[in-house]
Amino acid sequence: MGEKSNDLWISEWDPDRPQNYIDVYTDGSCDKNGDDDASAGAGIFCAHDPGISRAIRIPKSLKQTNQTGEIIAIKEAVEGTHPKHELTICSDSRTALDGLTTLRQKWEDTGYIGVENADEFRVTTARLRTRKAISTMKKVKAHVGIKGNEGADRLANEGRVKPNEDAIDMVIPGHLCLTGAKLRCMNQSMLYKAIKIQKMKRPQQQKKLNRRATLENIERAKLGALTISGKTPTTKRIWCSLRHKDFSRQFRYFLWMTIHNGYMIGRFWDRTEEPWKGTCAFCGVEETMEHILTECRGPGMEEIWSLCEDLWRNKKTEWIRPSFNEIMSCGLTELKDSRNNISKGDSRLYRILVSESAHLIWKLRNARVIQGKGFPSTEEILNKWRYQINARLRTDCLLTNSRYGCKKVKKTMVIKTWQDILHDRDDLAEDWTKDKGVLVSRGADVG
Repeated sequence: MGEKSNDLWISEWDPDRPQNYIDVYTDGSCDKNGDDDASAGAGIFCAHDPGISRAIRIPKSLKQTNQTGEIIAIKEAVEGTHPKHELTICSDSRTALDGLTTLRQKWEDTGYIGVENADEFRVTTARLRTRKAISTMKKVKAHVGIKGNEGADRLANEGRVKPNEDAIDMVIPGHLCLTGAKLRCMNQSMLYKAIKIQKMKRPQQQKKLNRRATLENIERAKLGALTISGKTPTTKRIWCSLRHKDFSRQFRYFLWMTIHNGYMIGRFWDRTEEPWKGTCAFCGVEETMEHILTECRGPGMEEIWSLCEDLWRNKKTEWIRPSFNEIMSCGLTELKDSRNNISKGDSRLYRILVSESAHLIWKLRNARVIQGKGFPSTEEILNKWRYQINARLRTDCLLTNSRYGCKKVKKTMVIKTWQDILHDRDDLAEDWTKDKGVLVSRGADVG
C-alpha cells in the first residue's frame, strides 16, 4: 500500500494499547447499485496491523450491493484477526451492525425469513461465534474525517474496481449452522413467506417461474429502462417497479399480467373455435399487447400518445414517445434536465402519463372487442383521456392531506409534477392544491 496508507497507520497507532486488542474499520462500496452491471467491493483498514488491511472484490455469486460489501467486510475482518484478541469493528453501516447485534436474536428465531442478505448475516454471525475473546461493534459517522473510516472507504473503492474477484468462504460449520425457525416466534404472514420460499425452490415451481414469454418481457423491460434512464436494472428491480406508488392499483395489475402474457389476445385464440378474434380488426395482423399499445392504426392509440406529447410542451425535459419496452419499465423512469440532474417532478409526471394512457388504450380496445362498442370517435377519446388525467391530478391534491398516512404525497412533489401543465396556471392561487377546479391544460391549447 502507498505512503498515504502508512501515514494513516502512524496517525492512528497507539503504542500504549494492549497487544491483544485490535480495532478495525470496515466499509462497503458499490457502483451502479441495483443494476445488472453493478460491481461491489469491501474494505478493511487496521491502523496498527497493516497485514489485516485489505481491498476485496465481491464475487458475482453474491449480490452486488453496497450492503453486501458492508457485511462481507465485517466477516473478512473477523476471519483476519486472531480469535483470542479483543476486537472492535468500526462501521458506518447501521443496518449491518444492527443485523449482527440488536436484531440477531430475532432474525435467528424467525429463520431469517424475509431478511435481505440473510446468507451474509448468517455466515458473519457464525464467524463471530468462533472467536474466544470479546468482539465489539461500534457505529461511526461516514465521511467526517475519521481516518480509519476514510481508509476503509478508499480500500472498498479499490476492491470494487479490482480485475479479479476474491474468494469468499460462505460455508458455515455444522455445529454453528442454525436452521429453521421457532414456531412460537412466527405469525401467519411469516409462515406464508416461509412456505412460499420453500415452494420456489422446487424444480417444478422454478419451471413455472422461467416461462419463456415472461423472461423475454423482463429482458425487454430492461432494455426500456436502459433507453430512458441509461441504466440496466436487475430482474428484482423490474418486478419491484410494477408496484410503484405512482401507479394506480388497476395499472399495477395490468402491467403484471402484461409481463406474464396473461391476457387472452393474439395466439390465445388459435386454440379456440374463434381464431379470428386473435386478429386486429383494423390492421388485419396478429393482435399482441405491443400492437395494441404502440402500433395499431385504429382510432385510440395514436391520438392518446399525441395528447401526452402536446401536454408535455411546457416541461423542461424532452418528451419520449414510449415503446412497449418503456411502458413495461416506466416505473424506473429517471428523466434528467439540462444539467444532467434527475428531474423528480418530470419523472413522476412521465410515469403517471404513460401508465394512465397505456391503461386507457387497453380499456378502449376492450370496449370495442369485448363489449362490441366499435371504434371511438376523436372527441370521445379526447374526453376520456382528459377525464383520466384530471382524476389523477385531483387524487394527488387530496393525498397531500396528512390523514392519508403512508399514502400521503408531499405537496412540493405534487407542485413539481403538475405546475407547468395546468390550465390558466398564471391565474391560479398560490396553493392551488386546495382548489377543486384545477385542471390540466387542454392538449393543443398548451403554451
